[in-house]
Amino acid sequence: MQKQLKKVEMNPSNIQSDRMKATMIERLVTLYEKKYLLHRSDILKRELCAYTYYKADNHFQFPEPYLKTIRLLFNEEYLFTKEAFAEINLISECSLANHDFLRLLETVLRTNWQYSNQPENILSFIELIHSLLEIISCRLKVSTQFFESSRTSFLHHIKFLALKIQQKEIDYSTSDNDLYFFLEENHREAFSIAENIRKFITETYDFDLSNNDITYLVLHLIKSLGALTV
Repeated sequence: MQKQLKKVEMNPSNIQSDRMKATMIERLVTLYEKKYLLHRSDILKRELCAYTYYKADNHFQFPEPYLKTIRLLFNEEYLFTKEAFAEINLISECSLANHDFLRLLETVLRTNWQYSNQPENILSFIELIHSLLEIISCRLKVSTQFFESSRTSFLHHIKFLALKIQQKEIDYSTSDNDLYFFLEENHREAFSIAENIRKFITETYDFDLSNNDITYLVLHLIKSLGALTV
């Protein structure tokens, strides 16, 4: 006797909801690329699908102190997350909470900084940047907000220095020792801060910054303070 297949009826409201979600995701990916000029949108599309169609994981959150650091150094990612979160919340079956926003922010940061399947690594990356800014702020006796205006090149350098440290990228280039020793002699405050950071990185991350790394950091510190006289 031939089995009779059960007919599965699709709920028209579910079909419409899925179409709305798919359209929204395409719109957010375009926004991500065109307005915010962020990277790896192919991965973001997959991540947004997972985030939109399934319940966001609640286990991951950035500690509250890190949010200021994220807004300071990753402002484009933060602003995109706010815009995307507002759109997703409009069509979500249930109201999204603060932990959902943090989960989406973590997703956007992982995507743009190529930590797609490594939430623990993006957290340690942010933690390292936060520590570097805390050391510098403490030595200069300023808050981290001091770097908020007209310090973009300095903050950019801090981000990529942290990335280099985390990935343990060894600098094989020849050191400019003349400039290094000149800065040590003539810009002692900035040099001392850089050396404090070198010590912290060695002790905490088992990674040695090169003399070139220290030189570039000192130059950025001097410039950020408006005291470059070289």
